[in-house]
Amino acid sequence: MRRNKDKILKLHIDGRMLYSSGIGRCLREIIREIITAESKIKIYLYGNYEDYKRYLKEYSISDDKVDFRENNSPIYSIKEQVVGSIINLKSKSNDVFYYPHYNLPFIVHKNSVFTIHDFTQFKFPEYFGESKVKIAKLVLNNAVKKAKKIVAVSNSTLGDFCYYFPEYKDKVEVIYNGVSKKFKVLRDEEREIFMLKKNFGKYILFTGNNKPHKNISGLVNSFAEIKKEFKDLKLVIISKDFNTIALSVEDEVKDDIFIVEEVPDDELVYYYNCAFMFVLPSFYEGFGLPVIEAMACGCPVVTSNLSSLPEVGGDAALYIDPYDNKSLTEGIKKVIIDSNLREELIKRGTSRAKLFNWGNTARMYLEVFKNFV
Repeated sequence: MRRNKDKILKLHIDGRMLYSSGIGRCLREIIREIITAESKIKIYLYGNYEDYKRYLKEYSISDDKVDFRENNSPIYSIKEQVVGSIINLKSKSNDVFYYPHYNLPFIVHKNSVFTIHDFTQFKFPEYFGESKVKIAKLVLNNAVKKAKKIVAVSNSTLGDFCYYFPEYKDKVEVIYNGVSKKFKVLRDEEREIFMLKKNFGKYILFTGNNKPHKNISGLVNSFAEIKKEFKDLKLVIISKDFNTIALSVEDEVKDDIFIVEEVPDDELVYYYNCAFMFVLPSFYEGFGLPVIEAMACGCPVVTSNLSSLPEVGGDAALYIDPYDNKSLTEGIKKVIIDSNLREELIKRGTSRAKLFNWGNTARMYLEVFKNFV
């Protein structure tokens, strides 16, 4: 369909997850870049008012660019289905709706798009419980059938989608995530101030949620082995609601593991910059955003050889088998011991990260949205 160049694109966005882990970060960046790239657009953001005001302030966005519409419905709730369906029924036929997750309401607007980030709940149902998985399957089935377009964040996720929904593969388009401009190599003086303030010393960094598929326990066990040889090494874990009490390692190892609650991007860039390496030993990722964030900050990356991670990391990471603790331990040791390898990973990583740009991502989303108008 050819779009009328003078027509205003009215884009309704489900913003309830605006500050929810990785999905929230993607949404915040995409909205800002869409506003930058397209003048003939009106955005209606549904969600929590405090999140809305926080977002406008943090990203220097004028409130005349984004209209707020309240929707505090919990994710995967009956209220979500009712409220979302009413919103869609009241909307005009040429409006466009975007959902950053697959939790679309039962009544879906005809011009609806959603992003599928991963299939974690379906690949690892034992981590979530039977009832949650059943609800997720019902919601996703509804979304896949009724949405006009679906975005997958990687070819790996596209492959997963085609496995579960082969009859709907023509609806899907791959659009990679980007890396925020905030994630960059800092000056030596900036890194020194941060290191003096935190007093971690030489540390391995992990950031992500504490769900079992992230394999934090495997990383901790490898760290315990590595500590026998490299006494001064520390492990910094940025993860909400995670603590060392449940870790099955000796107390002296626990003393060198620092747990940090989720931090804002402005501070996270320092953690990446000052880390000796970043390790993401997940069993599964739909994209693996922290990999390219670490690379953009000049931090060498050790990550899994599964799912989307080799696709995103390319030749700029050292890959390990997350199911083999020896593989993980030896991979980390290689980066510690081999300074040439470490420097090569840093060099390749900073180049690799430049391939992932939120501006390009947003423009590709815009092309999808414009095709409806």
